Amino acid sequence: MQMKCVCGGLLSSGAALALLLAAPALAQTASAAQIARPAQAPVVAQTAVPAPAAPAPAIDPSRPLPALPDLGVPWPTADAPPAAPAGAAAQDDAIVRYRSTVTGLDRTGAAEEFRALSTLRNTKEPANLAQIALRTRADEALLDRLLRAHGYYGATVASKIVPAAAAGGEATVTLAVTPGARYDYARIDVVAPPGAPTATINSALALRAGQSVDAAQALAAQERVEIALPNDGYPFAKVAEPEVVIDHDSRKATYTLTVTPGPRARFGAFRLRGKPKLGEKHLQVIARFRPGELYNQALVDDLRRALIATSLFSSVQIKPTPRVAPDGIALADLGIAVAPAKLRTVAGEIGYDTIDGFRFEASWRHRNLVPPEGAVTGRVVLGDREQSLGGDLIFSNWRRRDQTLALTTSLGHFNTAAYNSYSLDLAANVQRRTTLIFQKAWTYTYGLELAASRERDHGLLTLTDQTRQFFLVAFPGALGYDGSNDVLDPTRGFRLNGRLSPEFSLEGSFSYLRLHLDGSLYRPLAPKLVAAARLALGAISGAPLNAIPPSRRLYVGGGGSVRGYGYQDIGPKDANNRPVGGRSSTELALELRYRVTKTIGIVPFFDAGSLYTSEYPKFRDFQYGAGLGARYYSAFGPIRFDIATPLNPRRGDGPVAVYVSIGQAF
Repeated sequence: MQMKCVCGGLLSSGAALALLLAAPALAQTASAAQIARPAQAPVVAQTAVPAPAAPAPAIDPSRPLPALPDLGVPWPTADAPPAAPAGAAAQDDAIVRYRSTVTGLDRTGAAEEFRALSTLRNTKEPANLAQIALRTRADEALLDRLLRAHGYYGATVASKIVPAAAAGGEATVTLAVTPGARYDYARIDVVAPPGAPTATINSALALRAGQSVDAAQALAAQERVEIALPNDGYPFAKVAEPEVVIDHDSRKATYTLTVTPGPRARFGAFRLRGKPKLGEKHLQVIARFRPGELYNQALVDDLRRALIATSLFSSVQIKPTPRVAPDGIALADLGIAVAPAKLRTVAGEIGYDTIDGFRFEASWRHRNLVPPEGAVTGRVVLGDREQSLGGDLIFSNWRRRDQTLALTTSLGHFNTAAYNSYSLDLAANVQRRTTLIFQKAWTYTYGLELAASRERDHGLLTLTDQTRQFFLVAFPGALGYDGSNDVLDPTRGFRLNGRLSPEFSLEGSFSYLRLHLDGSLYRPLAPKLVAAARLALGAISGAPLNAIPPSRRLYVGGGGSVRGYGYQDIGPKDANNRPVGGRSSTELALELRYRVTKTIGIVPFFDAGSLYTSEYPKFRDFQYGAGLGARYYSAFGPIRFDIATPLNPRRGDGPVAVYVSIGQAF
């Protein structure tokens, strides 16, 4: 930002706004007890050259600098330590504590910046008087720069150092600021060629005559214009640094911005360089614009984020290149330079808990085995409760942006407290899901599932308690709305989700309907305190409980349900205290999420839940759990550690349950 300063007919010189904020201001120096600084040009373009001064003598770095007049303390040399200011006690080398105060800064807008950058405030170590004086000088220079940046070019700063009255006492430093009048703009000028989009420029500039001069606002105005022009179809626009002319006599300023917009262009062709290749057709599926539409940089930035979200590239750069179509229309071809990410991933997980015992899972994934964006994953699980082998083929951005086609298969054995099952599942689903990069308001799932299983009910609901075979065809669907402000750590808003699955049994020729509704609410109570609530309802209608496969019934309890209880622990049980599952359920959770520090939080919580064999919830016979959780807020989301206890335990319920996972409980 170039600035020109006019004061009493004499012009000084300077460079950019960065120099204004970095270089110490020129000032007259008084005594240590009173330092006043007259107004000086912050950054100035020279238009009148005064007579040249005599060249300064060369400095010998091996010799100490000569003393400066009126500094208030003797100048330190290699042979003599600094002495105390006039009137100080004899302990000039004594290390003392000190406190500092600043007056007159509250209404300038610079108080918070000064507190963050002040040498006196942020250097906590005790010091001798010479060191305190040097820190005071640094804060005076800082105040001068900050006040100028906020438009106070006639400000003065007076400092006073009072030594400690006695040994072991405390010195005091006072900085008194007299801001003076704040300068404002007399005129805002935009220099642009004929036909330039002045309406777009002026709207983005958002500066007006009479507005106070502020360095940060001046640079922000330039940046807004640099963003607005490419978003309005000018990808090759050039915006020069603004020039601000300061007139100290009138205490006014003139702001001038020079803009070269270039041609207004439309989107041209894609030019993808690097591997893996996605093809122009698939790029067109991902992009939210079509060739021939008016150029918009925001849409280009969105395309870049979407390409990174594919996980196929470690870096993506998109640069517009000018081209003129045969009909004379200006085009902007998009040169897309990509660097490949690692396409193959091997992952493993091992764990043990008192409910499910030992569990080991390993997976292998290739993110683009079936181009474009056809990711293949194979996984194996070995554990006391589960042994399974499965795989899936997921096509991301299938037919439209953010939509996936998932083909999955699994073969497994599950031995839980409620049932023992051998199953084979095949499924095909079309999904629109939220990701960590793109949080979506609306999500959906619909598809087809085929399931074959041999299951033994551990609960004594059947007359013979024999192993039974099931062949099911299901048409699952889900619809969700996310009005929260964050995927993993919401602090305001709400979420609603509904799942519906009509299921038909080919063995016995019966059908039933599975329904699940889930809602969450988040409300900030204080800057660091958030209240969160969740209510979930489930129901299975159309068939008696003993006809429904045990693996398809409803169960309540666990870290994602009612904490303090294990999975399947809540609900009706048989004479041997084994869960039998249910056809309807109710779950309730309340949390108070308090953020102690930037990375640490505590969460007291209360959960309640019930499970019924009836078709619809009865809202009674609840089991309650309560506990305290800790949160570590990492860069990728909160890590959750919850410890809970059942408040009204039944026979077989443990005294304490512990849960660890990534993300909030709901």
